[in-house]
Amino acid sequence: WLKLLARNQFNQGQTVNVSGGAGKSTYYVSLGYQTMSGTFTGDNMKLYTLMANVQGEISKRLSYQMSVNASLRNANGFFNSVNPSDYALKTSRAISADSAYLKSYQFYSNMIGTQPLHYSIFNELKETGNTNSNQNFQATATLSYKILPGLTYQGLFSGSISSNRSFQFAAAGSYLAATFRGYDEDLRVTTAIQ
Repeated sequence: WLKLLARNQFNQGQTVNVSGGAGKSTYYVSLGYQTMSGTFTGDNMKLYTLMANVQGEISKRLSYQMSVNASLRNANGFFNSVNPSDYALKTSRAISADSAYLKSYQFYSNMIGTQPLHYSIFNELKETGNTNSNQNFQATATLSYKILPGLTYQGLFSGSISSNRSFQFAAAGSYLAATFRGYDEDLRVTTAIQ
């Protein structure tokens, strides 16, 4: 099962930095991109980052500094009841990878009675999921004014915004949906182990 569900973990990142200046002003900009692939297929993360900084002197008495930091993180993972690691370590190797096995029985109705519910990890990975998105933005500006020797006024202005969005789903063909419904749907019973 580990050979079918797991993979070599792979992380990759790139960063581009640019800096320079003109007169009494300097700037620095950094852009980053990172991807992470988890141990199990379907566990992925992408991260984008931006950092920019500008500073300089307007006059002998007045100087400024401005900075911006931003990031965007997107992650895909597994539904809370789907655990490929547990499945790989605890499931019999005698079960064929393309077969579903009988996991439980569910009462459907008085006329039909109890129905068998089958489970396949590959079906669950296809029919369920978990996505997360995080966005952050922060900006800061500082003004410094030398009033007298040894006396400086400094004003700091800053703001930030962030958002988090999480979405979990279990589609109609999932085992969870089957437990609510009371019967399997779109599962080939001919390949199921009863």
